[in-house]
Amino acid sequence: MSAHTLLPREVALPTRQASPPELGAVTRLIAEEESAVTDAPAYCPEASGELLLLALLSPRTPKRPKDPRR
Repeated sequence: MSAHTLLPREVALPTRQASPPELGAVTRLIAEEESAVTDAPAYCPEASGELLLLALLSPRTPKRPKDPRR
């Protein structure tokens, strides 16, 4: 069994200049924040601390009173 080495091929693409509308569209996409383009929620590390604090400070649910006959 012999090992074959694959060499990367060079692909020659024709050079092309972007038209002004294409250049403007790409510039607007690059200039916007990712969350505005993808509509993904932004990561906020301080939010996890606030949620933990609210969970610790929230009142506990009341327990049912025990039946005295048992």
